[in-house]
Amino acid sequence: MQPADKTIVAKQFHLQPEELAKFMHMLALARNKCAHDERFFDIRFRERIHTKSIKNFSMLGIVRASDGSYTYGTNDAYAIAIMFALLLSKSDINDFISSLRTAFNKLGKQLHTISATDIMTIMGYHANWTNLSKL
Repeated sequence: MQPADKTIVAKQFHLQPEELAKFMHMLALARNKCAHDERFFDIRFRERIHTKSIKNFSMLGIVRASDGSYTYGTNDAYAIAIMFALLLSKSDINDFISSLRTAFNKLGKQLHTISATDIMTIMGYHANWTNLSKL
């Protein structure tokens, strides 16, 4: 794709072309993990999403480490959800949140040795994860 075309497409999502390319790469890696039946819940990417370029990122309520970096949501399973929130329509992201909430509730009923909350924490999801709809 030509650089001018990349810019046009990225603008449709209110992103810089480089950040959209990073999103596509990270989403492809996540898709491949799922397609090849690899463990996904504790996925960690080498790359991190650039939080400064995401309007309203602070509304997610993600805790910062002492060095100012975010403790989760930049290179984990929650980062995938953040990318979805930026790329999908509002109705699609609300459907995603609803489906994921249902899946987490079902998981909570099936687990006995670890809680669904512990799994969600490993995935990067926190108490305010549904704020995705505010991005």
